[in-house]
Amino acid sequence: MKVWVRRVVYAIVLWALLFVAAIPLLPLQTADLAAFKAVMAMLGSLAGAALASHYFLGVQSNYLREGIYTAITWMAVNWLLDLVALLPFTGQSIPQYFLQIGIEYLGMFGILVAIGYVLEKKTPRL
Repeated sequence: MKVWVRRVVYAIVLWALLFVAAIPLLPLQTADLAAFKAVMAMLGSLAGAALASHYFLGVQSNYLREGIYTAITWMAVNWLLDLVALLPFTGQSIPQYFLQIGIEYLGMFGILVAIGYVLEKKTPRL
């Protein structure tokens, strides 16, 4: 599978996992928005780290570059899917969305770049 297709597929899987996980938590969103956001952030971190770890098992070189490209791809795909599928339900403006939800995807950047960086440093140079 081409590397960019693989990146997009993983991003869609991550988004879908979080979208499905949020459905049974919708009553919590109404009752305690802060708790809902905390649970979703925790689930996003766990799912993102697990998928990132699995993704990097298929990467053979240029780990840092791959981490950066993958982070940008995952954030862009997740933002796009949110704008298309989530924003109509929340009634938020785009700036509100990015301040309340979209900004949380920056955590993916940190995870992916950190994994890429560590793998780059740990890999012996020939």
